[in-house]
Amino acid sequence: MCTKNMKRFVALVMILSLFSVMVLADDFRFIREDLPHKQLVGPDGI
Repeated sequence: MCTKNMKRFVALVMILSLFSVMVLADDFRFIREDLPHKQLVGPDGI
C-alpha cells in the first residue's frame, strides 16, 4: 500500500475530528451559557 496516501488520510481524519470536537464544544458552551440571552448567538452577536 502507498504509505503517503495513508498518512494523508490519517492526518485528514485527525484534523476533521479535532474540528468537529471544537465545534461541538462551542455549541455546548453556547447552549449552557447563553440560554437566558439567546441574542448573543446570531448575525450581530459575538
